Amino acid sequence: MILICEPICCDFEHAEVNAALIIAVEKAFPREEIILFAEKGHLDRILFSLPPQIKGKIERKIISIPKRNSNDAIRFIGDWKTVRGVLNYAKTHKADKILFTSILSPSLISIKIQRIFSPGPKMFIVVHSILSTIKKLPKRWYLLAPLLFWFRNAIVVKNKGLNYIVYGEFIKENVIKLIPKLAPYLRVVDLPYLYSLPPSNELAGDKDVIKFAYFGVLNSGKRSQMLNDIIQHVRDKTNRRRAEFVHIGKSSQEKALTREEFSARAAICDYAIYLHSPETYALTASGSLFDAFSYVKPVIALRTPLFEYYFKKMGNIGYLFNNIDEMSKKIISILNDCFDNNKEYEKQLHNIIAGREKISLDNIAEKIKNIMEKKNENSSYNNRF
Repeated sequence: MILICEPICCDFEHAEVNAALIIAVEKAFPREEIILFAEKGHLDRILFSLPPQIKGKIERKIISIPKRNSNDAIRFIGDWKTVRGVLNYAKTHKADKILFTSILSPSLISIKIQRIFSPGPKMFIVVHSILSTIKKLPKRWYLLAPLLFWFRNAIVVKNKGLNYIVYGEFIKENVIKLIPKLAPYLRVVDLPYLYSLPPSNELAGDKDVIKFAYFGVLNSGKRSQMLNDIIQHVRDKTNRRRAEFVHIGKSSQEKALTREEFSARAAICDYAIYLHSPETYALTASGSLFDAFSYVKPVIALRTPLFEYYFKKMGNIGYLFNNIDEMSKKIISILNDCFDNNKEYEKQLHNIIAGREKISLDNIAEKIKNIMEKKNENSSYNNRF
């Protein structure tokens, strides 16, 4: 029996990623009973994304979780109850694996304290964007509570018997640089993703307008200004083809797109643009990059560990730049020259399609099986860190 618990997310947040992860777990252990603990809205979103044959196999347990912006001390009370419920269920029903699909400091501290008294089965914890907080002290760090709940302090101790799953080898490498003693406890899979469309070999072809999609969140701020600078720079030039820039995602000015609206916008674009700084995705994965893989769009991005990792893994899937001046010049080149010969574009599409097989759910399922079945010499919680 495998218990899967989402202690943090409500409604649609990470629902598709968690659905994809559950599919991978089921592929890895098709004969295992799976029990899913989640907030009702999140549970419904996950079930909506699961294929019928898997949905019917999942036993569901609705849990109450603290609000996302709750004070850590208040959240600790709710997380303590969630963790206690999952551990008690594991003990009563003799579950042999527990997977937490996300984590924050209060929930991780709850796990570690309760495992002192009731170690429970093998435990696997997916660590998301909270990892980005380990690089610097929290605000008001001189007070007890912020320092106590700083994730770096929470994750660095009492790790015997725990396995932390991160979504990318580059994340593992960067975490180890910051906290070398975590190396024995880190496991890697690529971000689980439900691809929206089958791979397409259709080329953009000769056209008068080239469409560049910006996937992801775009609020007023540095990235929004960078995109505006690129647009202005491109429009100041006389080009053979016209550039059209399309935002596909969330912003402070627009309501969230439906899946149908998202797909319709993405399908007609030619390239995907990303303006993340190197610091933004040094310790976290990006679902928006996988949107480009899903709709088979070559990537135009600033150079970061995240993009370098997938360019190395998948080959020529677009272009990386050190700054927006270089990026603007390449976009102008695309408008004037690149579509006279589609060979490079065709190669990029081919590499994305082939690369998707390397990070498919079947591939992730195999890695999860190896991770969860690997005998860990540190599995006894009595050998304390």
